[in-house]
Amino acid sequence: MAAMTNREFGEKDETFKAAAAAAGLPNHKNIVHTRSGTTVTGGVKTLTRQASKWRMKKGLAWEHRPK
Repeated sequence: MAAMTNREFGEKDETFKAAAAAAGLPNHKNIVHTRSGTTVTGGVKTLTRQASKWRMKKGLAWEHRPK
């Protein structure tokens, strides 16, 4: 059996998704400064990095896990 990637884990694990939602994730913004002004757009939509931290028992989602 192949190991599950962090992206797959972030999409499938319901406990992790609930903890991430409780922590307010993802809440990233991309801010681009140019000569003509500043543009703010939505950032990363996946929780891959937080899934990695969750599996190491770290991160914001881990702090908001159900006890």
